[in-house]
Amino acid sequence: MREKRASEFGNIKLLIQALQLLGDEKYESEHPVYRRAST
Repeated sequence: MREKRASEFGNIKLLIQALQLLGDEKYESEHPVYRRAST
């Protein structure tokens, strides 16, 4: 039970990371100037 929950949490973490990466790429293409200034 515990291992199953751990793997599910890992999958969710990977999913969130993937969504964040996609969001960052989309945001960068829409707001390149703001992105460059904030980094």
